[in-house]
Amino acid sequence: AGALALVALTMLRSRPSELLHLTVHNFSSIAYLGIFCGALVFWLWSAASARAAPSTVALSVLANPVVAMVLGTAVLGERPAVALIGGTACVGIGIAFAVYPNARISNR
Repeated sequence: AGALALVALTMLRSRPSELLHLTVHNFSSIAYLGIFCGALVFWLWSAASARAAPSTVALSVLANPVVAMVLGTAVLGERPAVALIGGTACVGIGIAFAVYPNARISNR
């Protein structure tokens, strides 16, 4: 559903004739992301919800950009901007505080 919404948004923001320039590879990539990855994420979310607290499972949504940055750098050789590294660090620290609430630094 999300992939179809993005195609519809693309049609609204650009000329629909530009969709004619998409190849079979482009459409198959959209279908793969929309069907396979969507189903995989739904299955993983359901499996995690059965085994962990809902608040912990909800934190996995925040880990998505962190994993994307790490994989983009490691696998694709992308060079992350300083703002992306800083934002990723902030998200990681926030997740750590949420998962380990008793590990916060105490003021003595």
